[in-house]
Amino acid sequence: MTDEQLTKIKRLIARLDYPRIRELEDWVREKRKAAWNKHRAERLMKKEARIRALKPGVKVVVQESRSKLCGKFGVIVRHLGSGSRRTVVEFENGERWRIASVLLDDDVSKKHIDELKQACGVSKALNSVFEKISI
Repeated sequence: MTDEQLTKIKRLIARLDYPRIRELEDWVREKRKAAWNKHRAERLMKKEARIRALKPGVKVVVQESRSKLCGKFGVIVRHLGSGSRRTVVEFENGERWRIASVLLDDDVSKKHIDELKQACGVSKALNSVFEKISI
């Protein structure tokens, strides 16, 4: 879209009455939500493909902040069948979990782990506050 086209659209919108502007806002909101969902799905599919391309034995970290496994290191045992989106991960204590591939990350640098642990701590604090509120 050119600047000229955008200017024309703005001029047309400036002439609309309130109900039409509300209608336009709703339409733009739906379009933005659809575009975001498409972008998010593409991003997750790329990440999932990258994780599923890792060989068994590669060290990974769980990055799901709502999980008790958040920030824990594990080793990929195997990826489940082609229709599945999960990966079997074995942790230091010998437990094996089936975890959604998008919740794993192969970036085990100290900086990334510190950021992840901080996010997990914030999530745990928020969960305890919500539990107290709901009582």
